[in-house]
Amino acid sequence: MKSFLKKKWHRLPVGIITLILLVCLVAGSAFAAYDFFISPLQVEVEEAIVLGVWNPTDPDHSGWDNLEPYGSVDDVEIVLGGTESNPEFSITTIPGYAGAGLVAGEYIVIPINFRNAGDGELPLGASVDVDGFLVECIWQTNTGPETSVESGQSMCRGFKATGTWASLDGWTGTIAGNGGKPGSAVVGAKVLFVKISAPADIAPGGHTITVTFSRG
Repeated sequence: MKSFLKKKWHRLPVGIITLILLVCLVAGSAFAAYDFFISPLQVEVEEAIVLGVWNPTDPDHSGWDNLEPYGSVDDVEIVLGGTESNPEFSITTIPGYAGAGLVAGEYIVIPINFRNAGDGELPLGASVDVDGFLVECIWQTNTGPETSVESGQSMCRGFKATGTWASLDGWTGTIAGNGGKPGSAVVGAKVLFVKISAPADIAPGGHTITVTFSRG
């Protein structure tokens, strides 16, 4: 053993270097991690944002605390379809009504709010395929005045958009976490008023306006 430690190669102590390397290998194996439990963790993420809209067919659920649509016509109705998280709107003439429905030069405003089920603030955005219409928006807070108190919440059902309309296409905003509440008729709620106007040169017949809301 002593003779091995004294061996040299090009004046380098081969035996001592070998011994140091052996010690390092043993120490490394002694402190190496040993995986004794491995398990996958399944995580399902739910959508945080649900659109809050007036729903006259279900006033005790998603629509009771939201503002009603309004506009320059009173002979059309908003028919709500799809699901609560992915609603589909149709603007049609009220059945049996003698009016002409939505015609060139008229408009309708749909108040929308975003129910954020989370606790954190989320950024929002929108893009629109207008199909010949003018689609604009105003993003503001329902400031009242309070007209009633329902389910312990201060309500103002007559609140309407004020200010300057801007294109909905390219709109951005943020919504704070509110646990899925409140609706747009609640004083203090943020409301996105979407105005759909039929210009003078709009072609008669069916049209489809596609609005895409995004977060992130």
